[in-house]
Amino acid sequence: MRTLLSKFYVYANLLGLALYAAFVICIAHEIHVEHRHGADGSDIMTSYATAFPILAVFVVANLIWGLWAATQLLRRREREPIFLMGAAVGSWVVIILLLRQGST
Repeated sequence: MRTLLSKFYVYANLLGLALYAAFVICIAHEIHVEHRHGADGSDIMTSYATAFPILAVFVVANLIWGLWAATQLLRRREREPIFLMGAAVGSWVVIILLLRQGST
């Protein structure tokens, strides 16, 4: 059950990463196609309506997962949930940094 829950969180994070990256890439592509040099108000509103909710949901979900993984580590000495959570959070950081670098 514990391994199944960790795998569910990993797969959910991968889906969230794909959705977040797709929304950010679509917004950056729209800016590029219109030959603009930066984001304007409509792009910021689009980002708040699409990409930001996904990021917010997964920040909360990963905080909950981190607390659960920490209790598994402290109570049962299981390291797999904390390693998977670290990999998922690390992948979010890498994707956000890559998308930020690629959109400038």
